[in-house]
Amino acid sequence: MLDFGWLQIEPPPGWPPLSCLLVAGGRTPDPDWLHKSLSLPGLQSVIAVDGGVTPLRELDVVPDWLVGDGDSAAVDDWGWAERNCRRGVRRHHPDKDDTDLELALRLINDHHPDNTTLLACGVWGGRFDHLYAAIHSLARPKPNAILADQQEMVFFLRSQQSCRLHFTRIPLCISLLPLTPYCIGVEIDNVRWPLTNAVLSASFQYAISNRLDDPAQPVTICQSEGCLAVYICWFG
Repeated sequence: MLDFGWLQIEPPPGWPPLSCLLVAGGRTPDPDWLHKSLSLPGLQSVIAVDGGVTPLRELDVVPDWLVGDGDSAAVDDWGWAERNCRRGVRRHHPDKDDTDLELALRLINDHHPDNTTLLACGVWGGRFDHLYAAIHSLARPKPNAILADQQEMVFFLRSQQSCRLHFTRIPLCISLLPLTPYCIGVEIDNVRWPLTNAVLSASFQYAISNRLDDPAQPVTICQSEGCLAVYICWFG
């Protein structure tokens, strides 16, 4: 069970354990939310990606790794992390093909060869192209990823996977977003508009803005084939 306070996730069988927290330079996570995330069981490494170093410094949390080109980080915050970083600094020239996030994912895969589940925050807000690129980068199966902060969350179900969600705070919406051309055999229960053995198409997104039916009961989601993004938000 992964406990994020407002939501507990019973992940699919075989999901790798959560061991990495990545903080990027998008919308700043709430300090209390970030502090609790830093205490999640099994966490082994904290990666600051460019401007993501600032919220870590505000909590006086030294990252294990610092990655990026430094173009969106405050000079003092980058210098603080560079001096104190526990495991290493990967600074890159701003004129590069890979995004800072792609570079961080490469580092994670290099140092977690047996795969891991990554919690990524600081990816929301800002420009649409940055968010679009981040979601598709993090949808790859390695590392397994959860994008989250106090307002929004996305995680991914792949072929023959299911999960169960236990809410302690009622979400504004639950949306199912196919990232492959089709997601087949999709099911969701305990919502206003349940699905049974549905086929979702990436070119016709209709399984969005669903609502929790009975807050006392869990929501179960499963699919047979495809890559399905499960999106949950708590703000309007």
